[in-house]
Amino acid sequence: MQQKHYVPTFHFDTTKPCYCRSQKAFGECCGSSIEEKQTPKSIKVVHNFLSASECNSFIRFAEKQKREWLTVVDTAKSTSNKRVYKRHESRVTQNVDLGKKRALANDWFKRACSEYLVEISGGLNAQWFEEAQLLRYGPGGKYGIHADSDQFCQQAKQFYRFIDRDFSMLIYLNDDYVGGGLYFKGLNYTYQPKRGDLVIFPSNHVFSHESLPIEQGKKLALVSWGAFPGTARVSQPRSIVPMATNQ
Repeated sequence: MQQKHYVPTFHFDTTKPCYCRSQKAFGECCGSSIEEKQTPKSIKVVHNFLSASECNSFIRFAEKQKREWLTVVDTAKSTSNKRVYKRHESRVTQNVDLGKKRALANDWFKRACSEYLVEISGGLNAQWFEEAQLLRYGPGGKYGIHADSDQFCQQAKQFYRFIDRDFSMLIYLNDDYVGGGLYFKGLNYTYQPKRGDLVIFPSNHVFSHESLPIEQGKKLALVSWGAFPGTARVSQPRSIVPMATNQ
């Protein structure tokens, strides 16, 4: 069995220091529960990253594409030789086939890495990012609370890194729906998506998040994840796009 790569577990104690090293208490800084709070540190929101025409054109294409429901591994039916998948109530969303538009979506994420990632990474550039995916949420659609790189080990009472991801990226293609906020539970923060916006944040458990249920309409969001040079390598994603080595 592969040894787990355990990572430091953040305390989420409102009286202890904040993860952003502001020297303030977590509850008075990024973990504040006040209603009108600023975006927590290390979450980067870029408004109008894409134009309305770019979003609308992509949506028209996407609505004609095949799509399939997201699934999880069925541990009860899977064996060492064969994995069996099933739908799960925590992932009520569909993956849309990007087809010939995948290259365009990848170009958008490459630009996001080049122009905006450094602001949350402390000066680091990406080594790679994963091929773009497009998620489509209809009424009742949601994605339950999760971290993109960490899982919790009940036995050790500690988080461990399960995939080579350091940062997460989303590009929202529309906002004509009710619900569907991006909720960071541990940070008491909800971002309500706007058409064309880019959101980047670390993939670790401090930024565990969920896509809140859609009450009316549909939401389409492009997603990707990436890694920095020199970070822990535990399980490389299946499909990655390398960044230029001179960046």
